[in-house]
Amino acid sequence: MKNVKSILFSLLAVAAIALFTTSCEQETLINDNPTNVLTNQKVTEFNLDVETENGMLKFSGLQEFEDAIAYISDSEERFFTDEALTAWENKTGFTSLRQKVAIAMDEFEAITDDNSMNVFRSENSDFVNPENEFQAPIADEALTAMLDEKGKVIIGNVLHCFTDTYQIIILDKDETKLDRALASLETNEEEGIYVFKYVQDNVEFRGDCGQLRSCTDNNGTSNGSKRVSGEWRSNMKLHPVFDWGCHCYLYWERTLSVSCEMTSEKKGAFGWKKNKNDDIKWGTGYGVHSALGSVTHGTGWTQKGWKINYYKQLLPVNTLYFSYGTPSTYHEFYYNNTTLINLDASGVSCEDDCF
Repeated sequence: MKNVKSILFSLLAVAAIALFTTSCEQETLINDNPTNVLTNQKVTEFNLDVETENGMLKFSGLQEFEDAIAYISDSEERFFTDEALTAWENKTGFTSLRQKVAIAMDEFEAITDDNSMNVFRSENSDFVNPENEFQAPIADEALTAMLDEKGKVIIGNVLHCFTDTYQIIILDKDETKLDRALASLETNEEEGIYVFKYVQDNVEFRGDCGQLRSCTDNNGTSNGSKRVSGEWRSNMKLHPVFDWGCHCYLYWERTLSVSCEMTSEKKGAFGWKKNKNDDIKWGTGYGVHSALGSVTHGTGWTQKGWKINYYKQLLPVNTLYFSYGTPSTYHEFYYNNTTLINLDASGVSCEDDCF
């Protein structure tokens, strides 16, 4: 089984020779961190200067929105604590979907009997999957930190709403139109309603990472009560730009990013729960084909916590002028190599090679 360091070293060679061509452009990103897996630092204070409107965050444009998501996500250098993010929300006068999910997860983890589980399921059906495991309505936690409790945000004076796979845009911010769009998931250009699939169907979940193929202590005893897993997705978000000269929306902006949520969990009486006592080490290499270009990348670090929320904007915002019809959101994700390792505080190393 490959270790993380050797995988990360190999990523540099892979990224250096990989160049994928599209009709729009060519670009390659190489590994930020090819030979060393760093340990990032916990940060207990968070501050982001953002306007609010009707309980939603308001961003001047798509790039500012992308920058905020990237800033709030975990990186090689640091990760923000939940307490820091909650304190910032309280100060800003905003309650995020991230906080709503965190509260529901704490309630789920306190469940100790079937009756409590049934009550939780009846009151929080969106947070439990058929296997009685906790699930968030949107897998990308960095994104949910920028959305209100219903998944809404204002970008450039336009209402945007996100589900786990769809982005809905309402030009005049009419929430009755949003309700209809959420129910139908259909675009109606005459009414200024646009529905896009910002996450494609090829979302990559590495469930096999949770099988703990190598997880033993110094005596050779297996610890099958822990797992690490991750879900990778490429995202293409869009935003219409208004032109005051003709009082019309002349062009669209598009951005391409990759997000991943990795978790270290332990088996509980009801499903898998946070493994707060251990750390996560990871190394990943990936690529994305898209209408905007094709990119390869890789990184990795050790995080002193049970979850890593990774987010990276891959290409600059692309502007599509005077387009007839809505722009394409085609993009495709693929792996080069990925390894997740659970680092037990007592010295047990649970390595799950995803390949």
